[in-house]
Amino acid sequence: MYFIGKVRKMNLSTLTSKGQITIPKNVREYLSLKKGDKILFKIQKNGLVSIGKPVQSILKLKGMLKHLKKDQPLSPKEIQRGIESAVAEKVTSYDRH
Repeated sequence: MYFIGKVRKMNLSTLTSKGQITIPKNVREYLSLKKGDKILFKIQKNGLVSIGKPVQSILKLKGMLKHLKKDQPLSPKEIQRGIESAVAEKVTSYDRH
């Protein structure tokens, strides 16, 4: 069972002999999942299992802005653009592997 906004929806998948399931299309779209994405499964104390995309560690962002000028402080917009550009570059390179 999962929730999208205030709407409660349920989907059913069948476990294959290899231990695989198909994630329903509306769940894949909601989580923006693409082929090759990692999926995080979390067993909650109440017995429910939630799924989601793992959050990238802040440590992986280290050095992403080193290509920017060092002699002047960066504005928040410049920092944001630099992070977005670097993350997009990492995602693109990750998709190639």
